[in-house]
Amino acid sequence: MATSRPYKTTGCFRFALFMIILAPLAYLGASYYNGQDGLQNVKNLFQKAKNAVSISTPTQKNTKPTSSSTDQVNTDENQEKIIDLQSAIGIKDKEINALIEENLELKMKLKVCETKSAPAPKNN
Repeated sequence: MATSRPYKTTGCFRFALFMIILAPLAYLGASYYNGQDGLQNVKNLFQKAKNAVSISTPTQKNTKPTSSSTDQVNTDENQEKIIDLQSAIGIKDKEINALIEENLELKMKLKVCETKSAPAPKNN
């Protein structure tokens, strides 16, 4: 009579084992093969996720009031960022308007081409 093993691995356990241990090792090996730093890629991924979570959830800060000089520096930096973003928006608006005009011109050309190539109506 054959003795049974005390623990049988199920398919779910094998899948979990693969996802937890073997899949990350395979990723690191593939990234090394492609000349990338797999560990740094994973760190960057977690850093992006951490930043996304910190941006989406407001944090309560229990800090002492800062001096007016640091407030002024922060205000100046924010004003510079706002000006930069407004100029970028202006540039993008101009690009969008140029693309809209080009799109309209191409539609008009297409309409002209369609009317020229349309067959003449048959008279019975």
